[in-house]
Amino acid sequence: MPYKVRKKTCKKSDGTLGSHTLYKKSGGKLKKIGCTNDPKGAIAARYASERETKMTKESLSNKTIKLIIVPSKLSIGKKCPDATQDLKLNTKNRDASIKAEHIQYGPLNVDEPGDYWKDIAEYWNTTVEAAKKSLCSNCVAFDISPRMDECMPGVTSDKDGRLGYCWMHHFKCHSARACRTWAKGGPIDEDKVSYEWQERNKKSLEERKKKRKKKKKKKGKKDACYYKVKARYKVWPSAYASGALVKCRKVGAKNWGKSKKK
Repeated sequence: MPYKVRKKTCKKSDGTLGSHTLYKKSGGKLKKIGCTNDPKGAIAARYASERETKMTKESLSNKTIKLIIVPSKLSIGKKCPDATQDLKLNTKNRDASIKAEHIQYGPLNVDEPGDYWKDIAEYWNTTVEAAKKSLCSNCVAFDISPRMDECMPGVTSDKDGRLGYCWMHHFKCHSARACRTWAKGGPIDEDKVSYEWQERNKKSLEERKKKRKKKKKKKGKKDACYYKVKARYKVWPSAYASGALVKCRKVGAKNWGKSKKK
């Protein structure tokens, strides 16, 4: 086995202490590669990652490209969340969380927060001191599990804290920040719990897709009357245009607009 675990106190990437040190055998020597409180989960995650890499290489050699692209795009099973691999999507979700009135992710600069903590304290009807203790770092949806660490590109920690994944709003968030939807109970530091959150989010995503499809079906169909009436009215949509559209569909597009006088 290339991986070995020793019960030895160590320091994790977020600055907290771990109970087991993870090593990998390379060239006859053991190289330290991690620190964890869940040795079995950490090793399982490493092997899963290696198997995935191996399967990807085999798929490429057999030119079965679809088997690689589709699961990654849909975030099926134990794949990394899309936002951890797609910078554009992550930025979009983060910016939306900053602007949304019910979320207000921040502060932008943890060293110069401005009125952020005062405002969020008023929103929660609590003190600034209490608000500052309600951070992403102890939120129920903040994922810093070993497998999520592997999903994160680059360095995950700095002097103020570390990066994790937010399962509520789907972006890489920082432990020193907060938002209005904060909920006690975190962080998520076990792979098993991380996968459970992913499965719940997958079901929620499927339900939202079904609702969007239903809404599209409910919208007015773009038939001949739609285009004919829209071309006639400068203001669209409007009450007059809607009334004309109803009349057009009663008499038919060919007959609508024709004068009854001979």
